[in-house]
Amino acid sequence: MAERGLVILRCGRGSLHPAWREGAAAADWDLQLCPYEAGDSDWPPARPGQKWDGLHAHLLADQRWRAYDYIWLPDDDLATDAATIAALFAQCRRFGAALAAPALSEDSHWSLAITLRNHAFAARAVSYVEVMAPCFRRDVLEQLLPTFGLSFEGSGWGLDHLWGHRLDRRGLYIFDDLAVQHTRATLMQRDPAQGRRLSRGLWRLLARHGVRPLVRTLRGYDAQGELQEADEGPFLLRYLQGYDWLIARHPWVLRRLVDEQTIRPHIVRHGRRLLFDLRDWRGAGRAGGPLAARSGARGE
Repeated sequence: MAERGLVILRCGRGSLHPAWREGAAAADWDLQLCPYEAGDSDWPPARPGQKWDGLHAHLLADQRWRAYDYIWLPDDDLATDAATIAALFAQCRRFGAALAAPALSEDSHWSLAITLRNHAFAARAVSYVEVMAPCFRRDVLEQLLPTFGLSFEGSGWGLDHLWGHRLDRRGLYIFDDLAVQHTRATLMQRDPAQGRRLSRGLWRLLARHGVRPLVRTLRGYDAQGELQEADEGPFLLRYLQGYDWLIARHPWVLRRLVDEQTIRPHIVRHGRRLLFDLRDWRGAGRAGGPLAARSGARGE
């Protein structure tokens, strides 16, 4: 199989993708559009729905993606360029990534700190790659494609946790030396009521599939490829120092980052409730919860 990347973009009329081709060599990577709505004359017909149900239908109907080694499925509000996209595919090949994403730049809108650029590393092996900009190895896309239709209303919320679970959190990467800017406010910022409704769908999805939501950096690589495991003594300090810029803006993030790195969720079922009992990753039994998510309860 040729080492050639494909970008499949679920897009609307406000998409930023026209700038992505600036400076691109024709053979670097290919772009397919999967629009929500009618656009320019060279756009294919619109496919209604949300991002992930639309991509699910597109990938089943158009099999050309099977000729590529990596397929990137980004949101259309990311500011990037041709060189960064080409470098994303190259880094995926270098690490043999199953699933990966570029980091978000310091001026991005964001939901989880792990997705933001960490200045201490060039790349990180992680337990979680967000639905905003996942890049799949072709065989992994084949494996995970059936999940695309599972999320509540096609939103994709919860699929990223499900993917990490299905892949046993192996081969997932965030590339800090490649950053893209997320230019649009998150849904929770734009429409908190809708965000809360989709969150309830997310928790039901996780409960239905027995997924532990784990958001953690597992190891880091510097620019020379030197590896540092997360369970090595100096790692946590280095990791936090890489987010000095973020902690200075939002001091509360420090606690969140420490908790993500040192606490493990354990699933505890009680009837229709799925409880996430947070305990110390090293087994010391420090209570950190519980956090509760209801499974399938009407009106939740």
